[in-house]
Amino acid sequence: MVDFVWIPIIPMTLLLGIIQLFFVHKDEPFRGSHAISHGLHILILMPIFLFVVFNVQVAASLAGLSLSAWYVNEIFVRGVVAFVFGIKSYAMSMVAKGAAGRGMHEGILHVLIMMALVFAAPFVWPILEPMLPTWAK
Repeated sequence: MVDFVWIPIIPMTLLLGIIQLFFVHKDEPFRGSHAISHGLHILILMPIFLFVVFNVQVAASLAGLSLSAWYVNEIFVRGVVAFVFGIKSYAMSMVAKGAAGRGMHEGILHVLIMMALVFAAPFVWPILEPMLPTWAK
């Protein structure tokens, strides 16, 4: 039986959401406060991506995939999830209203850093956990 990891998802969602909001504020010179709606968008979808990267075996079994298949390799699945996150993030920024012209124009470096953070979340968690308050452990 594979253990289901859920505790790191909430604090990592908050941390990555705050980092995303800093990037949004830097990258997107829009008038008005679209950062709040963008931040809420991340707080809704980020836990889903983090659920998969922290629980690859559980997510694979929920999807009905064979746990012995080559594509259920944890590193490969985390890379695919990070790539899907990057595509979703960049595509949403191109169609969402906000900046001058069409889309909010998130920087490609912003998207790549966020992809790396989503991929690395399970590796960063053991380092970050001792520094967090007790409610986040």
